[in-house]
Amino acid sequence: MKKSLLALSLIALCACGEKRENASAEQTLPTAKVKIASIAPPIFKYWDRDSEEFAVESECTEEELLADTVNLYPVEKSLKSVSSQTGNVFLEFSDDLYSRSLADSSKTYYMQTHKARLNDDTDLSVRLYASYSTHSFNETGKVKFYVKGDTIYTLNFPMESGGFTPEGLTFKVTGDGVADVTASYRLLYNATVFNPRKYRDIAMNRVCVCDLTTEELPLAVEDGCYTLPVVKTLELTASDWQKMEELRPEAVKRWENWAGEKMDTTHLVHIFDLDHFLINLSVTYKDGSVRNYRHVAQGVDVEP
Repeated sequence: MKKSLLALSLIALCACGEKRENASAEQTLPTAKVKIASIAPPIFKYWDRDSEEFAVESECTEEELLADTVNLYPVEKSLKSVSSQTGNVFLEFSDDLYSRSLADSSKTYYMQTHKARLNDDTDLSVRLYASYSTHSFNETGKVKFYVKGDTIYTLNFPMESGGFTPEGLTFKVTGDGVADVTASYRLLYNATVFNPRKYRDIAMNRVCVCDLTTEELPLAVEDGCYTLPVVKTLELTASDWQKMEELRPEAVKRWENWAGEKMDTTHLVHIFDLDHFLINLSVTYKDGSVRNYRHVAQGVDVEP
């Protein structure tokens, strides 16, 4: 199983250029409502660890000290509430986050830029933070870049403390020949159920009911920068919600066939994995040519 529950991550992020996402206990977390457009399979459920042939080496530069309180968001989304309105169902996620305010005060935190060369004319970068102790460097997370043709994969790899979703990360397209960038995006979730009372290992008690994808939406780009939205609520039709309930027994049966035992369905709860963002990029170059890229942004989680 690719994903599991996480320990607290100490990574924090910042927006492109001088822009920065500040968050404190008094501020409202950034949210974005996403309407469910269809049920579809993901581009991939498991990243092939043997695909290093597509890895692109990235340059990492330390730029400045981190002084802000900044939040990251876990890939696992538990539900805070379910409500209905005008024939639609609204699924509000719990306020789970990883906060820089909970970081180890004995360490120093720096902002870093991870940049990879996509081709001779184009670079893609993202900004993250890393920590330094008194005697050694302790990187708390990193982004790895993979390129297959015109498809770019960015994976958030956890280090010591766990993983994080691409929500809120700001990416930047640069290059001497780049004149303009436009973008749109979709999200894909794995809608799963599991019994938190019976098993400790989430990989042993969860099963995917279906995959939920959003409609394609415009994504703002400024100076080549685009920030992936933070989603707090899913909106889907009442019929889709009912269909998910109807698919649950089939999903449970799949799990039982795999596990060789009966699943206790008394206390099943919903978990929504943010599998990936699919960003469609259109890059216009100064010579008038246009090149289209698909950027698949995904987090990879492991239980330490």
